[in-house]
Amino acid sequence: VNPMQEEVDEVCDALTRGYLNLRLKPNTDLLADLINKANGLNAANYSAKTWTVVENEVIKAQAVLYNSEVSEAEVKAAEKALTKAQILSLIKNLHHKGISLKIVDKEKRIPIYGIQINLEKSIVTLV
Repeated sequence: VNPMQEEVDEVCDALTRGYLNLRLKPNTDLLADLINKANGLNAANYSAKTWTVVENEVIKAQAVLYNSEVSEAEVKAAEKALTKAQILSLIKNLHHKGISLKIVDKEKRIPIYGIQINLEKSIVTLV
């Protein structure tokens, strides 16, 4: 047996083990940013009930953020849920205060920013 071949085999085995142990982790930068922004929100802009919704989604999002085995789908779901909770809670609170809010493209008369709002029916949809 060639001693050089043994070294090559050893390095090859180490590289193979390293490759097999390598796990691609999803990017959680946006989720971390959303959590930081949520933590910086003013609770006074929300009712107690709607603020609780936001706080609960922050807790769930933090659990996803700190999960070393998290999948890309779980990260995306947490991002969407936290964004939706923040937007829905704020808009519902504004609606209860009698403030009308519509976010539309003036030219096309369609919802923008991924939000559809129907205040007459108290429906807010994040799309």
